Amino acid sequence: MNGEIENSVQQMETIETNKKKLLDYLLWVQKIVIEASQNIEIKKPEFSAKLSQIYTLATTYIDFLEKHKKELSAEQFGAISKMAKSCLLLNLKTFKQTEEQTLLDFRRQHPDFENLNKPGTQNEPWKDIKTFLYNTKYNNERERLREAILVAATPLIQVQQFHPNNVEHLERFLPTPKGMTLKDSIISYVKEHQSSINEWSSATIEQFEKYLITLISEFLGQRQGLQEHPRLKQLEEEMASIKFEYIQAILGNKAKFLERAKKIKLVRDLRFGRISPQDLKKQIEVREAEITNDPNLKKEFGPLLKNKLDDFIKILIDTKGMPPAERMERLKNHLNTYGESISFDSKRKSLTLLGEKLKLSI
Repeated sequence: MNGEIENSVQQMETIETNKKKLLDYLLWVQKIVIEASQNIEIKKPEFSAKLSQIYTLATTYIDFLEKHKKELSAEQFGAISKMAKSCLLLNLKTFKQTEEQTLLDFRRQHPDFENLNKPGTQNEPWKDIKTFLYNTKYNNERERLREAILVAATPLIQVQQFHPNNVEHLERFLPTPKGMTLKDSIISYVKEHQSSINEWSSATIEQFEKYLITLISEFLGQRQGLQEHPRLKQLEEEMASIKFEYIQAILGNKAKFLERAKKIKLVRDLRFGRISPQDLKKQIEVREAEITNDPNLKKEFGPLLKNKLDDFIKILIDTKGMPPAERMERLKNHLNTYGESISFDSKRKSLTLLGEKLKLSI
């Protein structure tokens, strides 16, 4: 009996500790977001006013959590915390998912919580939010806010307590011509630009990296100067706006939309200096020089290593990323474990070939 009571007390203490951690984290995110919004130039006052409204809602949720911390269950506390974070990051999708799936009964039982959002009134904080999240009129504001949050959140990102994905919904979008629906305008845009769109949408991330290098070749050696690059901005707007179904409507079965998230992240990293053109070029060179990516690998080593080829390729893969000289030593030692099953001459030729591929003199 005493053991059960002790376990119950420990569980309660763990729940309360977790609530405190979550609340402390929310306060950190709140500080980061407020700091970011104050450090950017917002030229459209209505965007600033909407930010203020939703940040105020986030504060009321945080205050509610602090006031009712002890009586809220872990599930309720977590859900309201998620709603507060969604407000701070302007993430309507996660806000609505949490609100609809988790808190319906809780709202009915707690009118004071229900009134926080003032649903259905002219002052509702989320009113008209889609305009601020998707209208191209606010492309620059969303982008500045996203990048400012990422800069302010750097300490949390470094310890993996905040992920850039948290603000990836703050995007640039293609304009919608007056008199056209969004879908029709995007399909029309894809039809007009189908050649260039197919070039990036059907490319693997490795092909896309090389494609980007050709676009920004004049910036090699620089880290700054790409933020306003017209083609990179256009690429980001295309990737944010165009869904696979729109490409498919024009290209049919030939349509592809590969690794969109990785591509748009790379474009943003280039535009905002998180990776330089020279760094990207170096990554490509290192990857293409990697021996395990050589299409002739089996053809060249197969006659020398015969039934040991698959084992040797496994070691090549295991040693990827090692300094060339250290890797060579490891491979040489592994070759020697084959004993007399591989002739001395075959081992010597294998080592010579490895030296050439690793750019080492043997």
